[in-house]
Order: sequence, then C-alpha cells, then structure tokens
Amino acid sequence: MQSLEEKPDAGSTRSFSDRLLGFVGGGLLLLALAVAINSLVRGNSSEAQLSPAQPLVLAEPRNGATVSNPVELLFTTDAPLTQTPMGWGAESLHLHAAVNGQDVMPGGPEITSLGGERYRWMLRLSGPGDYTLQLFWSGPDHAPLAEGASDVIRVRVDS
Repeated sequence: MQSLEEKPDAGSTRSFSDRLLGFVGGGLLLLALAVAINSLVRGNSSEAQLSPAQPLVLAEPRNGATVSNPVELLFTTDAPLTQTPMGWGAESLHLHAAVNGQDVMPGGPEITSLGGERYRWMLRLSGPGDYTLQLFWSGPDHAPLAEGASDVIRVRVDS
C-alpha cells in the first residue's frame, strides 16, 4: 500500500527552480571569487589604483648649475598640491625627490605654492658636492611611479 505522501527516490531529479537557484548561486560565488582575486592582484600596485600622474617639470635649477644649500627647486605640475597625511601630494599620490638615488619626502614648510601650477621646494642637502636630482610621484605604498617624473638633473652645491 502506498502512502499519500510519496517520498522522492534518492535518484530522483531536482526541480527546475532548484537547479536554476543552484546555477545562479554558483555563478555569484565565482563572480565574488574573481573580484577578490582581482583586488588582491591589483591592490598592491599604485599604478593600478591611481589616476594618471600629472607631469612634474623641474624648472630650476638648470642641469649643470652651481647652487647654494638649501637648494631652491622650482617646479610645475598640473596637479594641485596640498599638504596631506602622506606629505605633499595630489589625490592619492604624493611627492618625492631622488637625491643621488635616495628618496626624500618634503616636510610641511619646505614647499610653498607660488600661484597657479608653480611651487618651490627648499631642499637641504648633506653638504657641498655633486648631486643628481629628480622629482617623482609615489602612491600610498611609497613605490615610485615612472609616469610623471621630472628629468634627472645634475647640480653642484658650493656651500
């Protein structure tokens, strides 16, 4: 005798709505996994996170100049610089200088706006001698960005 409630066999097929729900759920899990992997891969790259870096143009001193200490760096950029917790920067980028290949970040009072796109950085160097200088952008991880970097110049500090 059969009961009024029939129990499905272990080998019975699932309903269409069960299969559809399982398919959609599986697809959402795969999408979430793809987004998470993409975030991890791109998350450590400043260039992947940031808008294009605006060019930094080092106007003074000229390449080969003899200068006094502190060195007055006059530069321009289309990016409006402001004092941020990461130093002087624009959006999520901040300014660095390479001095003989060593990274230097400007302190608060070392940079002043000269109006428009012009800025002055009074950069104190370790003493008399020959130096190479370049301005560049860094991201939150302090990794230098080649995009937007100034030309490298050589100067001689006489005092």
